[in-house]
Amino acid sequence: MLLEQILIGEYQIGKKIICKMECNNCHKHFDIDGYRIKHGRGLYCSVKCAAIFNSKKGNKNPNWKGGFPKCKICGKSLSRYEAKKCSICRATTTPSNLQPNWRGGISRNSEYVMVLGVGGKYFREHRLIVEKIINRKLRKSEIVHHINEKKKDNRPINLYLFKNRSLHVKYHNKFKKDNIYLKSNLSKRHK
Repeated sequence: MLLEQILIGEYQIGKKIICKMECNNCHKHFDIDGYRIKHGRGLYCSVKCAAIFNSKKGNKNPNWKGGFPKCKICGKSLSRYEAKKCSICRATTTPSNLQPNWRGGISRNSEYVMVLGVGGKYFREHRLIVEKIINRKLRKSEIVHHINEKKKDNRPINLYLFKNRSLHVKYHNKFKKDNIYLKSNLSKRHK
């Protein structure tokens, strides 16, 4: 049920049209300028009546349309009218390759290319490539360096494996100043 303006009568004072209305909350009669009714006003006799009426929650308020829809699977109340399933049910019932934002488990939003691994955790692709080439897991101390400094270029020929962070820092501090560039140490060592 939507609220309606209840017009009881109208009269004119000079050029102004004054309308006699009935309050939707307390049902008192009050006068209001005609131009206000054109703009959707004239439902309540005062701000206090409007506040009291609009503070009624749920089905006690005549403007209530039944609330938000419920998820068709679990029955949880949804936050918007367009959805038919909640986010949890939508993610679990729709195969990942049919999800609208699915990119094959590869994320390019960060500084590095990230690949979705087991358990829903993302890993840096360049570290996975090096692990595959050397046939073992990388130690936490080992650093994979991008030779051309493009962090999304993960070709094996562009990757160099440093044994620790200090060697990597030394390279950046000493050899970069002298324009000495590395060649990949992965292809010759691990064929």
